[in-house]
Amino acid sequence: MEAKTNQTKKAPFIILAIIILVICAAYFVGFGGYLNDAAAASGLSLNFQMVLYYLYLYGGMMVACIAVLMIVVMALKNKREFFAKLFAWGTLLLAMLGSAGFFGNLAQLSSFTSADQGIAYFATYVPYVALVVASVALIVQWDDSTRKKVNKISLVCTLVSIVMTILLISNVMAQMKSMLDMLGTMQTVYVYQYIFMIATALVCTLMCAFYFYVTLSRRKFDCHMIGMTDEEAEIVERIEARVDEIADEVEELATEGEAIIEAEKQIDEKTNGQVQEAAGEAEKTPEAAETVIVETEVVIEEDTEGK
Repeated sequence: MEAKTNQTKKAPFIILAIIILVICAAYFVGFGGYLNDAAAASGLSLNFQMVLYYLYLYGGMMVACIAVLMIVVMALKNKREFFAKLFAWGTLLLAMLGSAGFFGNLAQLSSFTSADQGIAYFATYVPYVALVVASVALIVQWDDSTRKKVNKISLVCTLVSIVMTILLISNVMAQMKSMLDMLGTMQTVYVYQYIFMIATALVCTLMCAFYFYVTLSRRKFDCHMIGMTDEEAEIVERIEARVDEIADEVEELATEGEAIIEAEKQIDEKTNGQVQEAAGEAEKTPEAAETVIVETEVVIEEDTEGK
């Protein structure tokens, strides 16, 4: 009798994906408001090329890719794994573009005059770097049966990104307070800028947390990222467990076979050694062998004459 299939809870996964989508939407609200106000203040007219350039510059393409990934893993049934892996790759590559500034501007750390500048620098770029590391780990272990390493790496990346995001929000709030104390009011262009800056860090942090959650178990990854049902995932688990058992049995048989072959080899070597030793002794005493033969012949002749 088959055991009852354990049902995978989808509520935490859906809630986390929806939160990520909401943060992505907040990013585009902030980005759109900032770009519109900045263009109006400078007297420039926005065009498609300019929008794409600033999306690339401020991580908007990565956020869009993450939003599509969340829609894919929630909505698609067929070919979910293909598109999920495709947009996971896209998230990795676009997050690398965002993290490039971290490595490109490391030389400027020595020119910072205060600790706040260094904190702002790391808080801006480290969430990108954390998402890159977590994405690489996920892609490398995508087809692994346990994914324990990516789960641990994603947890560390999530914790690091949380700390940096808190520092970034604290720094933004300090800047807003300073601006309010100085001007008595806040220009909307800066409000929009702060919104999408914070949203970017939050998206990176939540994606690391998302990777951590879906790799907590084999069943979660199969159901959420590949699109299997619980029954299909259980069948795959049973098949792979049986394959592992067969592999272990074959390995044991192979070990026993090697031991038998080695024993037969030792017996053959011992037998060949005894034969060669006997042949060597016979070669050393040929006269004794001839004497025995002659004496045997004489005894036979004497018995014949007596009859």
